[in-house]
Parts: sequence; C-alpha cells; structure tokens
Amino acid sequence: MQFLLPELIRAGCEVYVMRESSIRHNPGAMWRFLAMEDEGLVTITDADRAPKVIHDVARTEMMHRGRFAHWRMAYTWGEESKSKKCPGHYRTVLACQFGSAKPLPIRLLCESFTWHSINGTIPDYCTLGSERVPVFGREWPTYGYDEWFLNAAVYPRIAFGGVLTFVDWQDRNGFCNQWFALDIEYCTWANPKSEIIYHGDPSVMRLGDKDIQESVLDFE
Repeated sequence: MQFLLPELIRAGCEVYVMRESSIRHNPGAMWRFLAMEDEGLVTITDADRAPKVIHDVARTEMMHRGRFAHWRMAYTWGEESKSKKCPGHYRTVLACQFGSAKPLPIRLLCESFTWHSINGTIPDYCTLGSERVPVFGREWPTYGYDEWFLNAAVYPRIAFGGVLTFVDWQDRNGFCNQWFALDIEYCTWANPKSEIIYHGDPSVMRLGDKDIQESVLDFE
C-alpha cells in the first residue's frame, strides 16, 4: 500500500509504514491503538468505515467539547451471541469505532497484556456460577485478540475518565443484552457523568456541523 503515501502526505496525514507484516490478525490490529499514546484527540477507525469516518471524527471532537474523555460503541460478536448466554463474546469497545481525548500508555499495556496472555497469568474466561465460559479471541495472536485487549486492559481504565456510549436505536441483533446492562452499570459507577446516546445511521445524515450536533451528538 506504499503507493498511497504521496497522496496521504499531500492531504496532511502523518503516515507510519510497517517494517514487516503482522503475525496473523494481531499484532497488526493492535498497532492502531498506539495513537492513544499521544496528547490530543484520537479517532480509531477502519478502512471498511471510509464513508463514515467523518462522523466518527465529529463524535470525537464533540465529545471533547463536553465532559467526556472517551466515546465507544459496544457489541456482541458472532453467532453464539444470539443466545445472549455468552458473555465471552461481549465487547465493551468496537475496535474500529471509538475515540479518545486522554492519552494512555498503550505500548506498555500491549506488551504487558500480551506477556501475561502467553504465560497464562491472566484470567481468560467468565465465571457464571460454577461454569467457566472462555473469552472469544483470548489466544494470542488470533482474530479478536485486539478487542479482548480493549476489554480487559483498556476499558477498565478509560471508564474512569467519563465515557459517552453510542447505541443504535434500531439494534435488532441483541448487541445490547444483559451484559451490556452490566457494562453500563460499571461505566456509570466508575464515572457518574458517563452517558448513553442513541443514534441512527450517520451515513444518511447531512454533514453540516450544526446538523451533526443537533441530530447525532446533542448530549449537552
């Protein structure tokens, strides 16, 4: 993808080129989180969301004008989630759709969390009564490990900074289930100023700042 470098630089982007390919899905999927080391506003997104990136950036900017340090989308992954009995598939942060205004030592967290995962010194299951339910993506470097890292190492820290949680008001997939309710209880305990805001599909909304503020991000 290096052929894109000149165009991105002309557009004002700061570009980092990987020296080698990721092992599998990770650690490549986690490298994007390193931006959270920097002071300032950070929006984590994905090429698949290219038509909607502007809305994610707007959320970060508007969140920062309010009283929150972070915003996120939560969801439940996979077919197993349809039974709503698999807490190991619940994700507190969608890895390609969240923003931050408060830096974290992400590199240290990544290295420490990966070391503990490989050495088996961190729990990688949920306890339901006497049953242990394994967490999806718990094994390094499998698919989903990046969101397991966000679940276990990042989210418990950002929750105390104040989190704005976006929820699709037409959610029909059971993403917001009983595990989401427990999540929100923890989130608002960590910082009582945290809030939930329901949203529609931002791709059908107008791009004017006033329209975005009033239609999507009016949480004042």
